[in-house]
Amino acid sequence: METETISLPLLIGGKEFEGNKHYQMEYDDLIIRYPMLDDDLRIKITSMDQDGIHDLSLSEIISFLHRVSELWFDENYPLRKKLMEYGPRISGQSPEMYKHNIGLLLELISCKGYMYDIVDYELGDKRLLDEWIPRENAEVHMEPLGKLLHIISGNVPAVGFYSIIRGLLTKNVNVVKLSKKDFLSSYYFIKSFMDVDPDHPVTKSLASVYWDKTDIENIEYFCNSMNGMVVWGGYDTIKTYKTRCPVGCEFIEYGPKKGLQIIDYENNHDDNLELDVARDISVFDQEACLSPQIILLKGGDMRRFTLRLMNGLYKYLDLWPTGKYSDDHYIHMNYLERSHEYLGNFVIPEDDLRWMIIELHNMTNINLDHPLGRTIYIKQIEDFDECLDYIDGNVQTVGISPKSLARDMRDKLTRRGVSRIANIGNVEMILEGTVHEGICLSRFVRLVGMEKERGYNVKEYDFPPGYFKDYPFRLVWE
Repeated sequence: METETISLPLLIGGKEFEGNKHYQMEYDDLIIRYPMLDDDLRIKITSMDQDGIHDLSLSEIISFLHRVSELWFDENYPLRKKLMEYGPRISGQSPEMYKHNIGLLLELISCKGYMYDIVDYELGDKRLLDEWIPRENAEVHMEPLGKLLHIISGNVPAVGFYSIIRGLLTKNVNVVKLSKKDFLSSYYFIKSFMDVDPDHPVTKSLASVYWDKTDIENIEYFCNSMNGMVVWGGYDTIKTYKTRCPVGCEFIEYGPKKGLQIIDYENNHDDNLELDVARDISVFDQEACLSPQIILLKGGDMRRFTLRLMNGLYKYLDLWPTGKYSDDHYIHMNYLERSHEYLGNFVIPEDDLRWMIIELHNMTNINLDHPLGRTIYIKQIEDFDECLDYIDGNVQTVGISPKSLARDMRDKLTRRGVSRIANIGNVEMILEGTVHEGICLSRFVRLVGMEKERGYNVKEYDFPPGYFKDYPFRLVWE
């Protein structure tokens, strides 16, 4: 197939800019050319207007995001067609899975009520972004951090959408560093704002940039120019930016995490259980930090569970075919298959290694080496307290069935670092009331306050006699 080249301009504050030099990123039959930053472009980015979006009401921001979603729900929208054509080729995901990923976040911004509710329950009162609200002996308000740098990972296309939306809902200016692994989803999302209105304050609060991981000059420049950083990625990415985060700059970290599931199979009466488990394994091809990698099963017939799960994984192959992987991925899966067979563990590999189930009967140090790509370990346990041996700060999401078991275990799990206890079969949809990795929108703003007039007391405290009670040291003119 002939190689196709796409040349893209920088997007800064609703305008397009060409650079003097370009990165050239190669993806099999596709090349993307993107401008390198120079001093002039860096200044334009860090000088983007902060007052415009600050002065908008939350209602105006949400209405604008809704207009953006209306473009994307049109299957003939040019940027949607381009993303659906090129996105899978860049990310390696199948078109079906890629479309599902993008759809998750588009649904979020299509519902105005949902966005209002997100702000309301994460900030405590959505009015705080627009108004000064009386609280005790003061009036309080929430100010945006200012300029946010978003370091986007490429494992799940929805990550960029999610991060950008949250920056906008809190009235921040957003500099979005694109991921080479999924370059176009966030880029086209930002560009679509220009199709709605290039002069709108929301559009003018966005910029898309790129640098490679060795570009220390740009990394340090932007780290030192921001009021906050939202960093998605693995250990090395988090370390690169965290060690350069200056004093006073808020560091919001979405680091390397994983998921697991705990099932009381003996007392489970859900006929769709194995199908729901298969869904959670299949969605995102296990690339998301909330995807389960191991199932801890108590009671019942383990082999029956495994065979029913196998049938479920086949069904989801039809709905969401797997993507394209490197040779190293399949070498890794073959290594695990042979190793576990040698150890006496029961392994069911799909013929083309599009998924693999490993029943753990003999535990060794290779047991939880994980290649992703719909690989799932199953371990039978005798007691639910055994689950705690598999829980540490790296486990983000735990799916539990039945719900009564979740209520019994939730305190033990969350004390060990788990931030979300999910319903099995629903892992990709974070329900209202919970937030991803427990990071609320309150991290994206500053709570500021103005005290009421001297002598105004909506509440008085019964302090014991002393300085606070008598307040004797105020001088007045005579």
